[in-house]
Amino acid sequence: DQSADAQLQAGLHLAHTRDELRGADILARVAPDMVERRLNMVVAVPAVERALEIYARHGRPLAQQLRLRSLLVMSSFLFDHRLAKRHADAALNGLFPFTGLQWVQRWSHHLG
Repeated sequence: DQSADAQLQAGLHLAHTRDELRGADILARVAPDMVERRLNMVVAVPAVERALEIYARHGRPLAQQLRLRSLLVMSSFLFDHRLAKRHADAALNGLFPFTGLQWVQRWSHHLG
């Protein structure tokens, strides 16, 4: 079994080739765990961003993109505050339909 660092490097390599989607899948599997455990964040956080970029370009399901995007927003507190600026709006917009707040917004117009 390859180490997480070796898998991350393999994913990063593939993410810059014609097989970028396979690389993104590896990055999306390995890098979030590294970020959550605060391991090699200098490489893992950009790897999550690269996977997200590829997923968005290939139209991967919103749930897969939101998982990565929300992790990047949370990482902004520990790693780089600019992550929040780059990803927070899209994360909130993507999560909004799942919060039930659209019903509050809709009914607030009627209830005052």
